[in-house]
Amino acid sequence: ALHHSFDNKIALDMATKTLKQMRLGGIYDHIGFGFHRYSTDRHWLVPHFEKMLYNQAELIQLYSRAYKLYKIQLYKNVVIESIAMLDKFFLKDDLYFSASDAVVNKNEGEYYIFKLSDIKIALSKNKYKKELEKAFYSCENFKSFVHLNFQTNTRPKGYKEFINELKKIRAKKKFPFVDKKINTAWNALLIEALFESSFIDEKYKKQAQKSLTKLNELMFYKGKLHHQVIGMNEPSKDAFLEDYAFMIGALLSEYKITKNEFKLEFAKYLLENVYYNYYRNGIWYADEERTIKADSVDIHYVSALGKMLQNLKQIYKITSNEKYKSLRF
Repeated sequence: ALHHSFDNKIALDMATKTLKQMRLGGIYDHIGFGFHRYSTDRHWLVPHFEKMLYNQAELIQLYSRAYKLYKIQLYKNVVIESIAMLDKFFLKDDLYFSASDAVVNKNEGEYYIFKLSDIKIALSKNKYKKELEKAFYSCENFKSFVHLNFQTNTRPKGYKEFINELKKIRAKKKFPFVDKKINTAWNALLIEALFESSFIDEKYKKQAQKSLTKLNELMFYKGKLHHQVIGMNEPSKDAFLEDYAFMIGALLSEYKITKNEFKLEFAKYLLENVYYNYYRNGIWYADEERTIKADSVDIHYVSALGKMLQNLKQIYKITSNEKYKSLRF
């Protein structure tokens, strides 16, 4: 953001190095794709192996923006691969599950790590074996098992063939437990990321539209938005501020691309609804009962309060209606 707004070269170098190293380091799943939840060490070599819908969503959006600005192929690969991973393991009936676990058979990362012999087999017929051995770094923090990192700024020659061999080995393993809750805020985050990535592939816009329609049908129930549900049951838990904030963001993302007036009107309706129920005396609250003040700090993902302020700014920019600027409805 600093580079884009102020042409700050140092900020650009920091951003591009971080994005590249996140993609090449251990927090990224080089075989099945997508990002693990967080790193367990200061060098970002070994992750905690959970995969969360919300961090895929925010990182897909980030890498999509970075690719649009700087046209670095590695960024585009992250977007395409991460969405493909979600579609394979998280997507059902046009909505996305919440997370996949780190543990299989009581062992952390069992699905994701490899025996040293597996690596040797995967390399054995690769004509770029030596280049690959120089390029990747294997963390041996799992007894006789390893977790892969890459040390190059680009993918080495023979990478695709090497990864395909490791995929065959992983396919024989049990996939981690998947948390099948449908969370409104996290789905909305992913929908917004899909819309923002649609310049890479038109199919992302189509999936985003289908997912947004399905999310509205399922979670906007009896005139109220709801927080989460398992399966296609009737939701019962009222929405939090973050559910409204990210749903409005998803609606505005579709409006920016399609100019669908219904989506804009629904976003405005939800915004006024949340204003009357979650705002009082200059304070936004996280819940409808106004017992928890909304936090402005981004913790696991962008704060609901921060997202609401972005929504207000966007709707004011679209409509020029002063009430969205002054919060006097």
